[in-house]
Amino acid sequence: MSLLLVLHDLHDKGTTIVLTTHDLNGLASHLPRLVCLNREVIADGPPRETLIPEVLERTYGAPLHVLEHGGMPIVLDHDYEASEIMRDAAREIRSERTEQR
Repeated sequence: MSLLLVLHDLHDKGTTIVLTTHDLNGLASHLPRLVCLNREVIADGPPRETLIPEVLERTYGAPLHVLEHGGMPIVLDHDYEASEIMRDAAREIRSERTEQR
């Protein structure tokens, strides 16, 4: 059983889970709430409200770009070109469509 399934199961049973990560894109769609910290609480709320450029810059101390894919924010740092993430997203969509056939 994957870790995410275990976390979902525990959450469904009413267990509070505190998780720290820098992998925002991998987990944001699985989390109902995020708390962004940098010596203090910068933001607290659902991913769509917390994963915004202003909050992320205050959290990480550097400008980050945010795109949306599948209704969820995708965070890009300055080293990762937007065109690359869009290419990856397009590949993922094509793969999902092929699997559905």
